[in-house]
Amino acid sequence: MTTECSRTLAYAIEDSATDAYIDLAQSLSFTNRKLYRQGRCYYIQKIQWMSGNSLTGGSLASKLTLNTLPMGWVVRNSWVKAFALWKQMNKSVLSDNPSVQGKWADFKVFFDVNHANGDWGSAGPTLNLKPFTGDQDGAQFINDGEWYMSDYVTPQHDVVQATGVEAPADKFKCHMLGADIPDPADATEFKSVGIVNGYQDTRARVQIAPDVPATMSTNWMTQLTDEGGQDPELADVIEDANDAPPYDLDEYPGGATNWNKGVIQTTMLATATNQVDKDIGFCVPLGLLKVTRTLINNTNGGVLLITVAPGNYHGVMATEMKQ
Repeated sequence: MTTECSRTLAYAIEDSATDAYIDLAQSLSFTNRKLYRQGRCYYIQKIQWMSGNSLTGGSLASKLTLNTLPMGWVVRNSWVKAFALWKQMNKSVLSDNPSVQGKWADFKVFFDVNHANGDWGSAGPTLNLKPFTGDQDGAQFINDGEWYMSDYVTPQHDVVQATGVEAPADKFKCHMLGADIPDPADATEFKSVGIVNGYQDTRARVQIAPDVPATMSTNWMTQLTDEGGQDPELADVIEDANDAPPYDLDEYPGGATNWNKGVIQTTMLATATNQVDKDIGFCVPLGLLKVTRTLINNTNGGVLLITVAPGNYHGVMATEMKQ
């Protein structure tokens, strides 16, 4: 049974916008006055892009690209581990003081390095687009609430030599894709850490097997049964072919340098004489979208409409990441 809710979200794309981000969980929480948790896979039913330009003749005006996190076991498992560690960390306090946790506490992460490098406050990252109501100029933004991004706090055992007082614990945010970001004030600490990057660096690599001796094809035991022909040469081929994995052994997709920009789900071109409607459905892991707008012939912005698919999670389709 589905719950009635507002599923269509309107976003104003500013004139000078390049990269911006949409957190569907944040937007749905603002508009429906209830917590939509970020840790789910949200599903888009329809998108529309209306470019607010004054061109005529139907010439191309602007291109909008929507990107999501890669949806595979790497992103899913790395998020699950990061979430589990966050809960385990908080348990050290909450096990004795459960009442201090906020009613709307939730694990919230950034999309990538660029997202985490932006400013953030109690209402969330400033790079996040917020839904609006009313006319196309986007003046009537929906009032926001508190949307703090999650912190990790590492145990601290260092002591300040001058005072003999224990140094403050290191506190930092986290993002899904890309390398760790050092703290600008202290390069030995973090501003935000890469979740996939951390996951790949805490897992054992597969070993290349079998480890065949280089002399196998010429060994007397191999040659003893060689009745003449291609056996030694064939042995060399067999031992060298496909003895390494068909993927990067060390760098996971979404790590520091491998596929850390998100996945393009759709691109829309809008002109002066039309809007773009796409009745398409795709999954948005964690409800996080990266929006890239490319100017072609003009410098005007527009409006992006996103309709989330109906379902059983507060009225929308949103499956758990762990499923």
